[in-house]
Amino acid sequence: MRKTILSTLWIFVIFNYMYCDILGLMNSGLLKQYITGIVNGLVMSEGFLLFGAILMEIPIAMILLSRTLNYQANRWTNIIATSIKTIAII
Repeated sequence: MRKTILSTLWIFVIFNYMYCDILGLMNSGLLKQYITGIVNGLVMSEGFLLFGAILMEIPIAMILLSRTLNYQANRWTNIIATSIKTIAII
């Protein structure tokens, strides 16, 4: 039961991240900046995009890991993953 709830919460998180990203693309001012590769002074380099892809891979992996890991590993993996995502958002 707990594993199902955790993996469902990670699915919920992914959909919220995607929704936020899609809404950001609807802002014409931001979209123009995305096209130039510089958003609010931040250069969208290949390294930056790789870092962003790794950050998005965390909740995707956590869907599977939340269902397959034993209790102790599951607990610590979820604590670490949520800490990393929280720091990234802040």
